[in-house]
Amino acid sequence: MDADKLNLSKSEDLKLGFEQYKLVSEAQNKSNEIRETSNNFWVTLNTLSLSAIAYVRDSGNLSSTNKAFIIWTLIIIGVTCCFSWLQYLSTLKKTIEIRNRYLIQYEKYFPFPIFTSILKETHKEKGGHSLTFSEMLIPGVFLLGYVFFILLFFFHPTEVMHDLTKL
Repeated sequence: MDADKLNLSKSEDLKLGFEQYKLVSEAQNKSNEIRETSNNFWVTLNTLSLSAIAYVRDSGNLSSTNKAFIIWTLIIIGVTCCFSWLQYLSTLKKTIEIRNRYLIQYEKYFPFPIFTSILKETHKEKGGHSLTFSEMLIPGVFLLGYVFFILLFFFHPTEVMHDLTKL
């Protein structure tokens, strides 16, 4: 069903349309809950990964070869997680925008377009985006952390691989 081709002309169609409106609205609310929960997951995962890199870097219990392998593995995992997170946010953004279009289309047949009014107001404040700027920025900040370790690795390998047992 295309949101632009929705037509609720009969009373029965209007009732069915309202039921579908409620389902889409509930799905939208569920998506927002999942979005909040998943953001916490991604932040935790990346924080642990960056912390593990810093911990391994300063660990005196590992040889330089083992440190290099573990750090590179953690960096690859972290960067992959950041790109997965960005992909997830992109998919979520598309899903939210599709549901918003359906809800707006349904509301054209109802006496009070509450969702449409709220959406217009919030989009004015956020510049018309369904995800906040900070939600899209956070994976980039974590990517910068991984890039920092990569650059440190290339330009100061002895600093990264220092062996604390020799001090």
